[in-house]
Amino acid sequence: MPASEFKITVSDADKNLRLDKIISDKIPQVSRCLAVKLINGGNVVSSVSAKLNKASYLVKETEVITVYVPEAEVLDVKAEKIDLNIIYEDSDLIVINKKSGMVVHPAAGHSSATLVNAVMGHCGDLSSIGGVIRPGIVHRLDKDTSGVIIIAKNDLCHKSLSDQFKARTIKKTYYAIVSGEVKRAKFAVDLAIGRSETDRKKMAVIINGTHKARASYTGFELICAKNGFSLLKAMPRTGRTHQIRVHLSHIGFPVAGDILYTPSDIYKMLSRKKNFSDRLWLHAAEIEFTHPGSSKIMKFNTGVPDEFDIFIKNI
Repeated sequence: MPASEFKITVSDADKNLRLDKIISDKIPQVSRCLAVKLINGGNVVSSVSAKLNKASYLVKETEVITVYVPEAEVLDVKAEKIDLNIIYEDSDLIVINKKSGMVVHPAAGHSSATLVNAVMGHCGDLSSIGGVIRPGIVHRLDKDTSGVIIIAKNDLCHKSLSDQFKARTIKKTYYAIVSGEVKRAKFAVDLAIGRSETDRKKMAVIINGTHKARASYTGFELICAKNGFSLLKAMPRTGRTHQIRVHLSHIGFPVAGDILYTPSDIYKMLSRKKNFSDRLWLHAAEIEFTHPGSSKIMKFNTGVPDEFDIFIKNI
């Protein structure tokens, strides 16, 4: 994205909107997340107050807001030739079935062999909104979670998909093998999630805690249960970090193979089971969204992975 300057005159209909919202609403290539970064970076000026530095600022009628969008940094990610299971691709986006064990984007300790490295090696043309280490990344899957993920090729596509995720209009379905035999055919967990108060590496259900927590909702359906395990379908309405894993662990049915959220004594006992420790038994099977370019409803479903069937047969 080249450096650009935009001016927004606040109308009567827009007054009292949050600053980050009006910026993302009025400038097509700026997502809500990028708007916050621009505000925090001092790139937003108002005719009413000299400089704005709070995304929560409520804009006033007739106020003129000037937004300076700096030139996007050159993507500093090494392109690598890595096999990808591409389900769909066009000029706007790529839909990939990510394998378990693959990190989505470069981070400390994972500078190569990530999904971003692989996609850069495949096409090298991704949106810049995610920054120099997360180009094209609209949403994420945990390293050990397999399944469907969308990669944006341009900023307009990225913003549209980000807006759909924020509006919760994108539907996602997961399959999970969990430790324990679930008795209920359908149930839901509607509990807020935040950073664990005892272990900063983990997320947790927070009830009247001192840490910030965000509303989180996951619906579940039982597919089958036998020999100490259950296969569930999970349908999250929100997209919090580790949401499905945290909700299932909290109610006593941690995802099989989840060393982070399974009590250590239980994990040690269950790890003797064949295939239990092979992977995290969580798979993003289906995603449904509106295509940013054509406005058509797109739906992709990978079904239950073969290794899930093998694990279920073995138990």
